[in-house]
Amino acid sequence: MPFEKLIKRMERSNITFTPFFSCEEDQQTYAQYVNYGTDETIKYWMIEGEIYGELYRKFRSTRMSTENIYSIMYQSEETWRNYMALRFKPYRHYNFQPMRSGETLEIYAIQLYEQLTYQTVMKCKHMVNRRFPWIIAAPDGLVVSNGTIYKGIEIKSTSHLSTTRTKFLCGDAVTKRTHYDEFEVNKKSRTYLQVQICMAVSNLPKWDLIIYFRDNKIKVFEILYDDKFIKQCIAIASTNYFMYYLPMLTKVLK
Repeated sequence: MPFEKLIKRMERSNITFTPFFSCEEDQQTYAQYVNYGTDETIKYWMIEGEIYGELYRKFRSTRMSTENIYSIMYQSEETWRNYMALRFKPYRHYNFQPMRSGETLEIYAIQLYEQLTYQTVMKCKHMVNRRFPWIIAAPDGLVVSNGTIYKGIEIKSTSHLSTTRTKFLCGDAVTKRTHYDEFEVNKKSRTYLQVQICMAVSNLPKWDLIIYFRDNKIKVFEILYDDKFIKQCIAIASTNYFMYYLPMLTKVLK
């Protein structure tokens, strides 16, 4: 089964990090809420990731997201720590309406992608890796070919009907290289980091970034596994998680 192959890939991941705890309470919080990445848990969140509720909030909020990691990577430590102190709310109220709206567009994009590539996309909303379960990834889908998962997809939608009159797509995720209709992925963008973290968690070697246009067309950009960049992200995210995020989480969950 594709899922079993994915688990084996995750087990062979060469990215490791040893958790360090500032106190026993942090270690207990970590063990209770974060470090339960069994096969069953991972499978549940791969298949039932669309469920919104308290369990979703607990699973999502006790982990470091790609948005968190991007803030750490591209903001000063002082700015990040102030942000954590002021805005850390593990069980904050989530507005799911934009997420559901985005999922509707994803359906159209996936249909076009499957027609273009003659491959099957398996929906997947949340994933963790037992090697670093404090990081959560949220891919838009996993691509299956001959019963094997071999890459994933990330979907971004744009308000533009075409690429001919715009320099940027989906914020700064993709930028135009020339005056012709040629674009390339911006390696400083949130989207690039998001895709790389997804590859680290799933241990898959490549990812397709799909840009969906409102005239029901798509552009596909292949992104390869960036080992140096991923190791840098994991190291920085892990240090900040155990030094700042987990201690604050412990206080909130008391």
